[in-house]
Amino acid sequence: MPTIGNNLLPYPNTSDEPNIPKAISDLASAVDSAIGGGEHIYQTLSDMQSVPSSQLFEGMHAVVVGDATADSNGEYTVKSGKWVPDYATALFKGPYMSSNATLVRSHGIVTFNIVDSVTQTVPVLANFKTGYMLPQGFIPSVRGTVLFIGNNSQTMEWSIASDGSLSMSSNGANTGYYFTGVGSWATR
Repeated sequence: MPTIGNNLLPYPNTSDEPNIPKAISDLASAVDSAIGGGEHIYQTLSDMQSVPSSQLFEGMHAVVVGDATADSNGEYTVKSGKWVPDYATALFKGPYMSSNATLVRSHGIVTFNIVDSVTQTVPVLANFKTGYMLPQGFIPSVRGTVLFIGNNSQTMEWSIASDGSLSMSSNGANTGYYFTGVGSWATR
């Protein structure tokens, strides 16, 4: 059978013996290979990376489940022609925090969750530009917010701009009190 297009899809030639079910099956199989056929499951990262670039398409999903290197297992998406992990983490220590928080990015959504105590008394603030920046890959597409609620009714809010800069508002917070901070946002 001859082929056509970048993905070399088969089509019947006039000299081929007529067999419609086989021709449709061959075409369906070739299309499935060409477009990725949905989410694929691979045993190893190497298996996934061996897929020819002609069969990759933007946004194609895959899962690596059995790689000997545990960090290689997980979900991946094709971006700009390359496999990119859908999951990443980063440590971030913001203003007045006594410890690092872990930022988690999965499928383009960042989550932030921490229980921490403030390192010094936080004044009453309104949209105070802190000078802190979120790490690349965790910056919101539009805006992100982390809300902090203390065990003594004190509150703080971080507002994260689309350039990654962090502003802070607070009704005041006393040293030593514990706060729970939560937030999530879509990345760019």
